[in-house]
Amino acid sequence: LLGGFMQRYPNIELDIVTDDALVDIVSSGFDAGIRLGEKLHQDMVAVRLSGDLEMKVVASPHYLAQAPQPRKPQDLLQHPCLTYRRPSDGSVYRWEFQRDGERYEIAVKGPIVVDEPAMLTPLALKGTGIAYQFAHQVDPWLETGQLVQLLKEWTPAFPGFYVYYPSRKQMASPLRAFIDYLLTVGGKSRPPELPSG
Repeated sequence: LLGGFMQRYPNIELDIVTDDALVDIVSSGFDAGIRLGEKLHQDMVAVRLSGDLEMKVVASPHYLAQAPQPRKPQDLLQHPCLTYRRPSDGSVYRWEFQRDGERYEIAVKGPIVVDEPAMLTPLALKGTGIAYQFAHQVDPWLETGQLVQLLKEWTPAFPGFYVYYPSRKQMASPLRAFIDYLLTVGGKSRPPELPSG
């Protein structure tokens, strides 16, 4: 994605910072940011980059042959879960669930905590435990039966990714070119492939 942009606009310089913290782009001196729709500030202009996203709770058939399948989010507390630590503040991500007006954030525990979400799917495939991942990260293995989705009724869709920037009278032309490129090439069906971390 970024390579194609640089080929199309060789005179534009990008300075990209990847961070999962909720950074104030104005005080930090950034022109724009990319963030989930549910985390946007009201005073920003936001342009949708992807469709809605869905998280999926998954485990391998091998793991499920040895453990009872969780029926409700609280059951996860009895399972080894593969967890993600946010590099920005060191907190372990709480898994979020919602159904019929009920909302839960479950502080799961398990044998492995990673700071790179992409590591979780291979661990789940090996039967190490239960993972909580974006749908696009696990759908290929769900289709082949190498992973099984759990608690499906508890993981509704939520707003996808947006590029956002401060409302200004005049937008810099490099920023306009970058946003237009993301919309044209990135599409709106899945999140843009950005480095994580």
